[in-house]
Amino acid sequence: MFSDNNRKVEGFLTERLQRPWHDVGGVDAKIKELFRLAATEGGVYLLQGPELCGKTRTLCHLYEQVPLTAFKLIRFIGLTYSSSFAHEVWRQINLQLCALTGRDPHNIISVSDRSYHEYSDANVDDGY
Repeated sequence: MFSDNNRKVEGFLTERLQRPWHDVGGVDAKIKELFRLAATEGGVYLLQGPELCGKTRTLCHLYEQVPLTAFKLIRFIGLTYSSSFAHEVWRQINLQLCALTGRDPHNIISVSDRSYHEYSDANVDDGY
């Protein structure tokens, strides 16, 4: 199943990568900064914005630029970061990263779950 999903994502990215990349008002500078940080510190990044602002193309450009020796996990889910379904996708990504790197997922998942619940409680308490 993982390989089927991987082939679908690869096909989608390949199709998108055939479109030209155009620098959009400082986006390339921000991408270069993300790569610099990722190379020295690692990281997880969330791109969000309105429809048709270039998020998908930016993810494809990032995918293309990341060295072959790095892990690349990209998800196109179309949900807000506070959605409970988006949280489950994030949890699954963390599990995948742990499996790929041979790490015990217990600490990562419990911290992620705790952070999500603290965020959810804060939203309710603050009247959001």
